Amino acid sequence: MKDAGKQEMGNDLGRLPNSLVMPSRKTLRKEFGGRVGKWAKLYWFSLKTSVTDWYGIFYFRRWDAKRDPTTGKKMKKPMELAERHEIARQLHQAFNSALARGDVNELEKITSDGLLSKAKTRIELRKKRGYPSETWQIRKYTGITYPKWLEKWPISVFLPRASTRVVSDKLAPLPLPDSYIRQCIVRINSVQSYQLANEDFKLAKHTEYVVIQKLTFKGEDGPWRIWGTVEPSTIEEINGMLDGQEMQSSFSERLSSAMSGNLPGNV
Repeated sequence: MKDAGKQEMGNDLGRLPNSLVMPSRKTLRKEFGGRVGKWAKLYWFSLKTSVTDWYGIFYFRRWDAKRDPTTGKKMKKPMELAERHEIARQLHQAFNSALARGDVNELEKITSDGLLSKAKTRIELRKKRGYPSETWQIRKYTGITYPKWLEKWPISVFLPRASTRVVSDKLAPLPLPDSYIRQCIVRINSVQSYQLANEDFKLAKHTEYVVIQKLTFKGEDGPWRIWGTVEPSTIEEINGMLDGQEMQSSFSERLSSAMSGNLPGNV
């Protein structure tokens, strides 16, 4: 019965609140114009959120770690700040490759429940219509792929023209002992080639905001999984964050539903 709560909860609790994905300066200029106070408030919110998010990860992974009953030493867990870029790249490639060839077994290992359900539906629809397997490949990452030791916070924030960049990394506690969810959004710039279903072959540049997440349940880390992709935050969402009205309540409701086993995809 150790994993009963984990099975009820599933692994898809939606997107964590206040996950700011900064839109382009063009979009911000159109909305904010010359209002210096609004710009200052946004960038202060971004800085404050980055620092508090880092502290949350540090606190749960290192400071609040349980002690070994034999040695009395804290059983600290790695923060994985330098690994996030590579993990996101690997999961992004693995997901798209598995989806293209219709490999459900691989998808079950690397995706969250919600994304897995969508992927299975797409694969089944493809089979039903008699479409051939798709092809997908990363041709190259656009920008500079820095060495791993440079890809940790806060150094990575200042790296110019990075092919991948962490734009959000949050940890939220769950109502179970030593349990929490961590969700990281990584921007990936790449050139991809693909041929989808009955469409023509394409070679195109893409900028994607890939969400990866990890569940820690009663002190045991689960694997990193890909949750999906998101778009840059809208002005409406940004204003909600700045006014302190972002969707904390809706996340709490999703969490409550998950613990009751009422989320779609839970068994």
